[in-house]
Amino acid sequence: CCYSRQAAKGPLMLMFGNAFLFNRMMVSEMKRQWPRLGETAPSGHEASGCPTFMQDRFEWPLACSQDIAYPNLVTVMNPQVPAYGSSGCGQKPEDFPLTCFELERQPVQELGLDQLGLVRTLAESFSNRSGSSWSAVLRTAQDVPLFHHLSDPNARKLARELLE
Repeated sequence: CCYSRQAAKGPLMLMFGNAFLFNRMMVSEMKRQWPRLGETAPSGHEASGCPTFMQDRFEWPLACSQDIAYPNLVTVMNPQVPAYGSSGCGQKPEDFPLTCFELERQPVQELGLDQLGLVRTLAESFSNRSGSSWSAVLRTAQDVPLFHHLSDPNARKLARELLE
């Protein structure tokens, strides 16, 4: 992709999976536009607390996940704010490293493992270059700092032991 030095001189957002970075100019621009950007669905509404700029967009009215809302935020700002990177966990942007591995994606689900089994399989695939086709996919997680949806405390502990 082609990033513009000019874009870096104004408001911008960087996306690293489920982590979003706003420069100071974007925060100032958000503050200026807050009367519109900060408007939320009222209490009692199905989308209560979600920003109204998400109305009629993906997930509305059931949720307003940050990895959906922030990429939409920059498109409704006036003027639009440039955003670089990838907004979803497991999506590898062209010019940035993969920052978040999504455990609930294919082919991970196809393994049929619980989270402890998955951590053991990840550790094995990191140390073994041969293996099945999913081994190559799992190896993409080797240098990723965040595993999304790793909710089992025992699996987290095992991951710290085996993967660090």
